Amino acid sequence: MNSNDERQRTLLRGLIHDIRGPLGRIKLRSEQLAAGLVPVDEVMDDVLKMDADVDQLCELTNKLYAYADSLAEQHDRIDLEIAELLGQVVNSYNSDNVQLDAERRIMRMNPLALKRSLNNLIDNALEYGLPPVLVCAKSGKDALIISVDDHGHGLQPASQLLMPRMPASGDRHETSHRGLGLGIVEQFCQAHGGSLDLLRSVHGGLRAEMHLPLRPSA
Repeated sequence: MNSNDERQRTLLRGLIHDIRGPLGRIKLRSEQLAAGLVPVDEVMDDVLKMDADVDQLCELTNKLYAYADSLAEQHDRIDLEIAELLGQVVNSYNSDNVQLDAERRIMRMNPLALKRSLNNLIDNALEYGLPPVLVCAKSGKDALIISVDDHGHGLQPASQLLMPRMPASGDRHETSHRGLGLGIVEQFCQAHGGSLDLLRSVHGGLRAEMHLPLRPSA
């Protein structure tokens, strides 16, 4: 089994682990309610907790669909003007929260997969970091580097080695649906011959970098 297959298995195992949690809580609470074991004054509290668990399951399901779509999208590639596409994504957010600095460059890749990847990075930065989120696209020697920086608290160094695989308990990435979102980005980068790096931002938060080769990948 190659490393890419193993990463996919690890992400899916993490998702299954996360799904089992709310499912188990819903099952337990429903059985207790049906058996009349919950005091009347606590019923509404239990219903609200079950509703929150259902919301979590819906979010995880959406992430799973997105991941499945990302695997199917990688082979459909066209020539894209990168700054224009990144601008479309960034403009869908509040301009005070997300800012863009991108050079103009034509590259061949899947537009939906790139948009999905950038959305994942920006959404994570807004949810787990602090605005403003800075999106930048600049050419290096051999690759276009698309970076997303936030002003939050970043990652502990040891956690960087685990992402976007199973997140370490206790850091700001403790939910594995976040790991699944980063897995979608990593899958996109690898399908285009590149990589995803997670670093500490100069702004104090997390810096996610998509490295995409300037030459077409096989």
